[in-house]
Amino acid sequence: KEGDEFNGLLRYLTDETGENIHDNETVNITSNSINTDNVKPRNLVDYSNIDTCNYCSKRDTINAYVCFDFKNRKIQLSSYSLKSFKYDPNYFHLKNWVIETSNDGYHWKIIDQHINDPSLNAYKVTRTFNIRQSTEFSRFVRLRQTGKNWHDDYYIVLYSIEFYGKLENPE
Repeated sequence: KEGDEFNGLLRYLTDETGENIHDNETVNITSNSINTDNVKPRNLVDYSNIDTCNYCSKRDTINAYVCFDFKNRKIQLSSYSLKSFKYDPNYFHLKNWVIETSNDGYHWKIIDQHINDPSLNAYKVTRTFNIRQSTEFSRFVRLRQTGKNWHDDYYIVLYSIEFYGKLENPE
């Protein structure tokens, strides 16, 4: 619901473990493109600094992605939320992307796709996106940019991400 978009499965794991879930190795968050050391993908789940920490890719990485490895857990996504950065419209906001899942980190299934989507083309806006097809439980979830942003390059800049659905804990 509005105002509570970052209170899903990633926040649950953060609260359960007491700190950033990447730092404590609950979930491994990686990317194939990181702009500088202070804008790492781990910042996407730093909910205590939701308006100050962010993730930035390099400006020239085609198919840049952020990947979440839930290790010994699996996730079944029903929706996800993204928060755009503090840029004005038509700047570095996501425009084309997919959400993909995998159980082995090599074979990916697209479960959500956005082409020329204006939803995040605004200053610090939060949007929630529903997964329209049923999904299986998966170890990996990946957000991958599939085309240029609103500034006509490949730069990804986001404040936060959150996943909703079901979490399968290890036996």
